[in-house]
Amino acid sequence: MKKLPLFSKQTLVITLFVLFVFSFSHAQIEKDTLQAWQYYQKADSLLTNKEYKNSIEIFKKALPIYEKAKAWERVASCYNKIAENYWRNRKFDKLLRNAKIALKVNNDYIKNDNRELASTFDNFGHFYHYCSTPNYDEALTYYKRSLSIRKKLFPENHLDIATSYSNIGVIYERLAEYKKALGFYEKELEIKLSILGVDDHRNWQPYNNIGNIYSYLGEISKSSEYYHKAISITVTMRYAQMC
Repeated sequence: MKKLPLFSKQTLVITLFVLFVFSFSHAQIEKDTLQAWQYYQKADSLLTNKEYKNSIEIFKKALPIYEKAKAWERVASCYNKIAENYWRNRKFDKLLRNAKIALKVNNDYIKNDNRELASTFDNFGHFYHYCSTPNYDEALTYYKRSLSIRKKLFPENHLDIATSYSNIGVIYERLAEYKKALGFYEKELEIKLSILGVDDHRNWQPYNNIGNIYSYLGEISKSSEYYHKAISITVTMRYAQMC
């Protein structure tokens, strides 16, 4: 067998070494991001269960792993989820701080419309909506920007779009533009019924909101009809929890 020249042997050794290092690094990144995903899922579950402090701490464990892996949408998602924790816990300055970081991650590294950018705009909307000195016009602007992105990314029949309809409807309700609010609440309910079915507990909110609007409009029979549906879902849900 003909011997390879020395240069070729050196090249082969270097190539094999580079491939080994790359394979090892890639395997390590996959292992790390799996750990980050486990943190993320745990933190998200804690958020759902209103354990805000613990949820934030675990999202913060996932963050440096995703940053090291340059998984920028996941980085933005962690900041959005932390912001959501602070929103639900009524710590609005911290909500805004984390929403701004999520926006910077989007602008610096992702640079296109994506699901996390829509969530970021929702968080800005929540700040202007729920802070001690609300600015409903500003909140509405951000909620509409979020909806615009979601309509580019998803089909019309999608729960993220239903979320946007709900957010916008609430603002119109706050502004006493009841017919506009009703239109958005009805769109939200239509999507949720088609995806979740009639009896899902997440239908309670749009039924209740529509009931409120009909009450404001003086249509008491329609208001009672929607309130009854909201109450029926709530009772069923609580009974299921007791069992």
